[in-house]
Amino acid sequence: MKRLTNQVSLTGSICAEALHIKPVFLSLATVLLLAARSQCADYVAIDLGTLGGSSSQATAVNNAGHIVGSSGTESGGFTPHAFLWTPANGMQDLGTLGGPLQASAYGINNAGKVVGDAGYAFVWSAKKGTQDLGTLQGGASAVASGINNAGRVVGEALFPNTSGGFLSHAFLWTAANGMQDLGTLGGIFSGATAINDAGSVVGYSLTPAPVSAHAFLWTAANGMQDLGTLGGDFCPALAINNAGWVVGEAHVGPDFPFRRAFLWTAANGIQDIGTLGGIGAGAGAYGINNAGQVVGWSSAESGATSGAIARHHAVVWTAANGMQDLGTLGGRESVATGINEAGLIVGWAHTASGESHACVWKRVK
Repeated sequence: MKRLTNQVSLTGSICAEALHIKPVFLSLATVLLLAARSQCADYVAIDLGTLGGSSSQATAVNNAGHIVGSSGTESGGFTPHAFLWTPANGMQDLGTLGGPLQASAYGINNAGKVVGDAGYAFVWSAKKGTQDLGTLQGGASAVASGINNAGRVVGEALFPNTSGGFLSHAFLWTAANGMQDLGTLGGIFSGATAINDAGSVVGYSLTPAPVSAHAFLWTAANGMQDLGTLGGDFCPALAINNAGWVVGEAHVGPDFPFRRAFLWTAANGIQDIGTLGGIGAGAGAYGINNAGQVVGWSSAESGATSGAIARHHAVVWTAANGMQDLGTLGGRESVATGINEAGLIVGWAHTASGESHACVWKRVK
């Protein structure tokens, strides 16, 4: 689960029967010719469409260019089904994967295994279908947010505590050992959002009083390490690459109303990587590849002030070039959620008619 706060619903209820509908789609070459050009001249924005509804969003992409996410299936509403998009077959409806109402896919590895939320944490593959990953300590629900190329899955599981309430803890699932509780940084809640091929896990955890959500890095050798914040009380880590570089979004200080994109490395700690809109604008980082390319969003206006409604545009950031605006599909806003090793970027964007569609940004030069 890329925990895309204010962008993607993370707690699906889930639907009963998978409808394997193969929609009509254009070839990728044809789409490239028709695609709307983005704000950044280096990229072209491609509309992946929907499963029949007015909204869809892509959340992750593997190195084969296979994309997962969720899409509405009915006009005027958003009852999401998980989808898998491939260059060969377009957007395929994975249905609700056995859940009662809806499903969302949040991660995919290079073997094509998909993870997400169907009212339970699942892993799906074309060969083996859907597997329920279980829960922690007799809990009722869990969400799978990320998977690495070894098939290790991370996420968040809800379970009852002794006082009659509920706790939510980050988990690591393996085929050999099932679901392992990764604990917290001393607070009562935590959630894992991503895992790299070395098995390093990132996410967020509440700390004790004063309660804050801090980014964490978990390894089998060292357990859960607090990566801190940018000075505020909100700082989830949302992605990690194989070099151990971590990205996310954070409040800069207690009185700062906007979020900022951050990059954490063992050498330099946690750093604000800026925005498109200057001082007072917001940003978030949701994905990073092994080349250090970071994707996410930024406010697209300068001088945004507290309470202002700023446009959010998808961005790509590199140390060499800084933050570049990827634009939209002709509408107001967009967000980038993932990037593969070839630099293919996925997310969602508004169309000229105001609908939110799953989108891929492809480099053209």
